[in-house]
Order: sequence, then structure tokens, then C-alpha cells
Amino acid sequence: SNAYALDACRVFRDSNFEGGFLDIAKNTSLPDLGAYNFQWNGRICSSGPSDPESGVSRCKTGWHSMGRAVDEVSSVQVPRGCYLYLHEHTGYNGAVAAWEAGDHPEVYVGIPNDAASSARCSCGAPPVGEIVIIHPPR
Repeated sequence: SNAYALDACRVFRDSNFEGGFLDIAKNTSLPDLGAYNFQWNGRICSSGPSDPESGVSRCKTGWHSMGRAVDEVSSVQVPRGCYLYLHEHTGYNGAVAAWEAGDHPEVYVGIPNDAASSARCSCGAPPVGEIVIIHPPR
């Protein structure tokens, strides 16, 4: 699994680890995903031709913001020894599910796809209480 080597829990905007992503450092909590943007590293070109005088293209290569992370998480990667908790509402309220270490190309169990509003990347201790634990697909 690619997830096992990560230094953080990683959430993606789209299924199958596509679109922008947001890293949540180990043992870190984000009470409002609306305060964070997905990031994407690559080349983005705006419509239209290159500047005719300078010949400069309208493309930028590098890190780009892909919009707010709230209610947009569709796939996740969780490093070895960690659990990623996704909560339906801000402030860790509403339905919650915990994804264990591994690659999870779809986030539709426990809480619906595109419904997470807060998150915790917890490492070293297993979940306690009545929490749905999502195992990686085999």
C-alpha cells in the first residue's frame, strides 16, 4: 500500500486518489475542514493563446489550490499504525467512522461520500467506543 509509507493521513477530493489532496499530520485534529484547501501539484493552463508579444503561455506549473475540503472527501490513505476519523459535522459532531491503515479508494461507508466536515488522524491507539471501523479493500 502507498499509504503505509506516508507521514500523514491524506484525504482526496475525488475517488481513487484523484483531484487535490490534504495531508493531516499524525495525531492532529481539524475541527472544520472548511478552513483548509485541497492542494494539487501540476500544470494548469487558462484558456486562450499564448501572449503574442512575449510568447509566454498562460500555464502555471506548481502547487495549486483545489477548493475547500469540507463536504468533499471521496478517498483516503492512512499510514501504518494510524486511524483516520471522519465526522459528519464540524467540531467532531454527527456520524463518525474510522478508517484503518491502508488505501481506501472510495469513502462511502460509515458516513456518505462528500459528507465529512471535521477529521482526526490518530496514531498509536485503536478506536474506542461504538465507532464503525472501515478496513481497506482487499
